[in-house]
Amino acid sequence: GPHTEGVIGILRILLGVTIGASQTLTRMFVKGPRRWALPFKKDHPLLEPVTTR
Repeated sequence: GPHTEGVIGILRILLGVTIGASQTLTRMFVKGPRRWALPFKKDHPLLEPVTTR
């Protein structure tokens, strides 16, 4: 039903945010703190609405 689809959508968003955040943290440690902000926005455009709210 519609309720289940909504829950699945939320879980997918949370999973995407978690994966994006882990990749960003990995880049931050690998490349240094100055280089991670730009790749974060470029590679994970779906996270921009979350971070700007």
